[in-house]
Amino acid sequence: MAAAAPISRAQGDLLAAQVEGIEWLFGCWSKRTNSILADEEALGKGIQATGLLGKVYSGNEKGVPNPSLIVTTLGTLSQWSQEIEHWAPQLRCLLLYGSSAVREEKKRTQWIDDSPCCSDDATITRFRFHVLLTTYEHFVAERAILRGVPWECMIVSQAERLKNPESLVMQCLNSVNKNYLLLICNSSSQSIGEKRIFAHMLDPIRFPFSEPATDDMLRGIDKFISERTLRRTSPLPPTINSVEQLMTVELSSTQKKVYSQFLKTFKSTDPHTQLLGLLVNLMKCCSHPWLLPNLEQSSCEGLTNPHDISSLLISESGKLSALDKLLSSTKPEAQVLIISQAERVLDILEDFIIFRGHTYTRGSSQEPEPTIIPFVTLLHANALSSQLPLLHRIDTLIIFDRVLLNNNVRLGFGHNATIYRMVTRNTVEQLIQAQTGLPQDLPEVVSFLQASVDLWDQSMETD
Repeated sequence: MAAAAPISRAQGDLLAAQVEGIEWLFGCWSKRTNSILADEEALGKGIQATGLLGKVYSGNEKGVPNPSLIVTTLGTLSQWSQEIEHWAPQLRCLLLYGSSAVREEKKRTQWIDDSPCCSDDATITRFRFHVLLTTYEHFVAERAILRGVPWECMIVSQAERLKNPESLVMQCLNSVNKNYLLLICNSSSQSIGEKRIFAHMLDPIRFPFSEPATDDMLRGIDKFISERTLRRTSPLPPTINSVEQLMTVELSSTQKKVYSQFLKTFKSTDPHTQLLGLLVNLMKCCSHPWLLPNLEQSSCEGLTNPHDISSLLISESGKLSALDKLLSSTKPEAQVLIISQAERVLDILEDFIIFRGHTYTRGSSQEPEPTIIPFVTLLHANALSSQLPLLHRIDTLIIFDRVLLNNNVRLGFGHNATIYRMVTRNTVEQLIQAQTGLPQDLPEVVSFLQASVDLWDQSMETD
């Protein structure tokens, strides 16, 4: 097991508020004081929680006797994984989700660390991971094994969804053996019911549900919650200069064929089988069909000329074709930033940029300023909020896939800049854009995919 280090500025500069938040959380953990993080979204609660875990496991070179647990919603699972990978890559993170067979395989091969270096004390079970990341649904499904782990930290994301103190998920959360509990919530204020649930989770002995909610108890809960909560607003000026434009594009013929095949799979199978994978594949198809297994190889079969392959790379994707036209009409002296949430998408974009002969750079602004300012900068979405100096000189931002911009990012533009958000017509992307987010649980995924089928069928009727 490689040593886990604290969060590193090599991954990007932290905001002062994030550094303060990490130190506050670390102090709470050190004193075993369960707490609540309720900052505004722009301050990066996930980054702060990741920073806490980085400090907790700093210098841990052997198997982990007390790993940490993050419980979150299905819609934010990948975001948490990306935050950990980007801001604390030394932490080994195990994603426990998927089918029962997939989870069993992970528990069999990625659970216990029985290597010789970890056998110094046979009475201590050591784990292969620092952090286990799972959804609320899978947490409940795996409650038997999770209860037996001595967790160092348990982080409950989007805790405001916990409404019923008698629900199974609440019972499971309260039964977990942990040294420190962190509740992360998005709401700026809680109702009396939410405050009582939070107080009970943070200190179940002091605030049991078996006692009636008297006025004295409620006043005590208010004081207790206030003392245990870090809630800050982002000091943003009221004016945002950047203007976002929705750029709706058509799927290519190949994309339409593949997309339609995926939807037929949803129609013909059990609606509770591999739905998350199906949704991910639909979104990959919307960006570029070559993101899917074997499609690049089959599309390029018989082609040997690199120029023909690069031309096909563009024509196979509606987004890439639209991006090609957009860049060709952009002034050469302009500075364009293209962002994506997937490294593989950035690989495809880089191949495209090289083929067209545009000057470009890929990555953060941590490197020295180039002597020639590039026409295009390619950047992963996770690095966006830490690159405010880069944003300040950008004229055009192109969002290639589903990326949410917070106000800190928008205000990073030092002048009136144009933001293009690329969305494919009559697809899951259009539904996600309309709903401002991914579905959060299994019933929502089923409903969402059915809506995608209906939207696609209607579009085929009108074509």
